[in-house]
Amino acid sequence: MLLTENEIQDKYETKNLTSLFLWLFSLVWILISLSFIYIYLRDFESLDDIVKIILPIMTSVGTIVLLQLSLSSFISTTLINKNKIIIKQIFLYKINEKKISPNEIEKIFIENTKDDEGDNYFKIILNIKSKETFVIKESHSKEYLLEEIQKIKMFLSKSIFE
Repeated sequence: MLLTENEIQDKYETKNLTSLFLWLFSLVWILISLSFIYIYLRDFESLDDIVKIILPIMTSVGTIVLLQLSLSSFISTTLINKNKIIIKQIFLYKINEKKISPNEIEKIFIENTKDDEGDNYFKIILNIKSKETFVIKESHSKEYLLEEIQKIKMFLSKSIFE
Protein backbone atom coordinates (compact mmCIF):
# COMPACT_ATOMS: atom_id res chain seq x y z
CA MET A 1 0.00 0.00 0.00
CA LEU A 2 1.63 3.24 -1.16
CA LEU A 3 0.87 6.43 0.67
CA THR A 4 0.48 9.87 -0.83
CA GLU A 5 1.89 13.00 0.74
CA ASN A 6 -1.63 14.12 1.68
CA GLU A 7 -2.07 11.03 3.85
CA ILE A 8 0.92 11.91 6.00
CA GLN A 9 0.95 14.56 8.69
CA ASP A 10 3.76 17.02 9.35
CA LYS A 11 5.78 14.57 11.43
CA TYR A 12 6.56 10.90 11.68
CA GLU A 13 6.80 9.36 15.12
CA THR A 14 7.38 5.76 16.09
CA LYS A 15 8.19 3.78 19.21
CA ASN A 16 10.24 0.61 19.26
CA LEU A 17 8.94 -1.38 22.23
CA THR A 18 10.54 -4.73 21.35
CA SER A 19 13.04 -4.61 24.20
CA LEU A 20 10.29 -3.81 26.67
CA PHE A 21 9.18 -7.48 26.52
CA LEU A 22 12.66 -8.60 27.59
CA TRP A 23 12.59 -6.16 30.47
CA LEU A 24 9.20 -7.40 31.67
CA PHE A 25 10.25 -11.05 31.30
CA SER A 26 13.42 -10.38 33.32
CA LEU A 27 11.45 -8.55 35.98
CA VAL A 28 9.11 -11.54 36.36
CA TRP A 29 12.16 -13.85 36.49
CA ILE A 30 13.70 -11.76 39.27
CA LEU A 31 10.44 -11.67 41.24
CA ILE A 32 10.14 -15.45 41.02
CA SER A 33 13.79 -15.77 42.04
CA LEU A 34 13.25 -13.48 45.01
CA SER A 35 10.31 -15.57 46.17
CA PHE A 36 12.47 -18.67 45.89
CA ILE A 37 15.25 -16.96 47.87
CA TYR A 38 12.73 -16.25 50.60
CA ILE A 39 11.71 -19.93 50.63
CA TYR A 40 15.37 -20.93 50.46
CA LEU A 41 16.28 -18.85 53.50
CA ARG A 42 13.14 -19.74 55.44
CA ASP A 43 13.23 -23.50 54.86
CA PHE A 44 16.94 -24.08 54.23
CA GLU A 45 17.26 -27.04 56.62
CA SER A 46 14.35 -28.96 55.13
CA LEU A 47 15.20 -28.45 51.43
CA ASP A 48 16.64 -31.19 49.26
CA ASP A 49 20.29 -30.86 48.26
CA ILE A 50 19.42 -30.37 44.58
CA VAL A 51 17.11 -27.46 45.43
CA LYS A 52 19.91 -25.89 47.48
CA ILE A 53 22.03 -25.91 44.31
CA ILE A 54 19.40 -24.93 41.72
CA LEU A 55 17.94 -21.87 43.49
CA PRO A 56 21.21 -19.88 43.73
CA ILE A 57 21.99 -20.73 40.08
CA MET A 58 18.53 -19.58 38.94
CA THR A 59 18.85 -16.36 40.91
CA SER A 60 22.34 -15.70 39.54
CA VAL A 61 21.21 -16.20 35.94
CA GLY A 62 18.29 -13.82 36.43
CA THR A 63 20.53 -11.20 38.01
CA ILE A 64 23.10 -11.45 35.19
CA VAL A 65 20.37 -11.09 32.53
CA LEU A 66 18.89 -8.08 34.32
CA LEU A 67 22.31 -6.44 34.59
CA GLN A 68 22.90 -7.03 30.87
CA LEU A 69 19.49 -5.55 30.04
CA SER A 70 20.23 -2.49 32.15
CA LEU A 71 22.83 -1.60 29.52
CA SER A 72 20.27 -1.64 26.69
CA SER A 73 17.40 0.75 26.08
CA PHE A 74 13.95 -0.63 26.66
CA ILE A 75 12.03 2.01 24.75
CA SER A 76 13.25 3.87 21.71
CA THR A 77 11.28 6.75 20.24
CA THR A 78 12.00 8.33 16.87
CA LEU A 79 10.51 11.63 15.73
CA ILE A 80 11.16 12.80 12.19
CA ASN A 81 10.16 16.02 10.48
CA LYS A 82 11.66 17.82 7.49
CA ASN A 83 14.32 19.58 9.56
CA LYS A 84 15.50 17.07 12.13
CA ILE A 85 15.40 13.57 13.49
CA ILE A 86 15.18 13.09 17.25
CA ILE A 87 15.96 9.64 18.62
CA LYS A 88 15.23 9.15 22.30
CA GLN A 89 16.47 5.98 24.01
CA ILE A 90 15.24 5.24 27.52
CA PHE A 91 17.55 3.15 29.67
CA LEU A 92 17.12 1.98 33.24
CA TYR A 93 19.26 4.79 34.66
CA LYS A 94 19.26 7.47 31.97
CA ILE A 95 17.65 8.88 28.84
CA ASN A 96 19.73 9.58 25.73
CA GLU A 97 18.44 11.99 23.15
CA LYS A 98 20.18 12.39 19.80
CA LYS A 99 19.26 15.16 17.37
CA ILE A 100 20.28 14.54 13.78
CA SER A 101 19.86 16.74 10.73
CA PRO A 102 18.73 14.98 7.55
CA ASN A 103 22.06 15.63 5.83
CA GLU A 104 23.85 13.58 8.54
CA ILE A 105 22.08 10.42 7.37
CA GLU A 106 24.39 8.03 5.62
CA LYS A 107 21.92 5.24 4.97
CA ILE A 108 18.57 3.87 6.05
CA PHE A 109 17.59 0.36 5.11
CA ILE A 110 15.76 -2.80 6.12
CA GLU A 111 18.02 -5.45 7.60
CA ASN A 112 16.93 -9.07 7.29
CA THR A 113 17.84 -11.20 10.30
CA LYS A 114 16.52 -14.39 11.87
CA ASP A 115 14.72 -14.72 15.18
CA ASP A 116 15.35 -17.48 17.73
CA GLU A 117 13.11 -19.89 15.82
CA GLY A 118 14.79 -19.25 12.45
CA ASP A 119 11.97 -17.11 11.02
CA ASN A 120 12.73 -13.92 9.09
CA TYR A 121 12.89 -10.84 11.28
CA PHE A 122 13.31 -7.37 9.85
CA LYS A 123 14.66 -4.09 11.27
CA ILE A 124 14.74 -0.55 9.93
CA ILE A 125 18.33 0.57 10.51
CA LEU A 126 19.47 4.20 10.42
CA ASN A 127 23.20 4.81 9.91
CA ILE A 128 24.55 8.31 10.35
CA LYS A 129 27.89 9.71 9.17
CA SER A 130 29.41 9.54 12.65
CA LYS A 131 29.12 5.74 12.30
CA GLU A 132 26.33 5.45 14.87
CA THR A 133 23.55 2.97 14.15
CA PHE A 134 19.97 3.13 15.40
CA VAL A 135 17.17 0.57 15.13
CA ILE A 136 14.06 2.56 14.26
CA LYS A 137 11.49 -0.23 14.03
CA GLU A 138 11.40 -4.06 14.14
CA SER A 139 8.86 -6.53 12.82
CA HIS A 140 8.30 -9.97 11.31
CA SER A 141 6.44 -8.21 8.46
CA LYS A 142 8.67 -6.77 5.74
CA GLU A 143 5.66 -5.14 4.05
CA TYR A 144 4.89 -3.17 7.21
CA LEU A 145 8.47 -1.91 7.40
CA LEU A 146 8.43 -1.00 3.69
CA GLU A 147 5.44 1.25 4.43
CA GLU A 148 7.31 2.77 7.37
CA ILE A 149 10.37 3.46 5.19
CA GLN A 150 8.13 5.13 2.63
CA LYS A 151 6.77 7.45 5.32
CA ILE A 152 10.31 8.32 6.36
CA LYS A 153 11.24 9.00 2.72
CA MET A 154 8.35 11.43 2.37
CA PHE A 155 9.51 13.37 5.38
CA LEU A 156 13.14 13.57 4.48
CA SER A 157 12.86 13.62 0.65
CA LYS A 158 16.41 12.41 0.23
CA SER A 159 17.92 10.22 -2.44
CA ILE A 160 19.72 8.01 0.10
CA PHE A 161 16.66 5.77 0.25
CA GLU A 162 16.76 4.81 -3.44
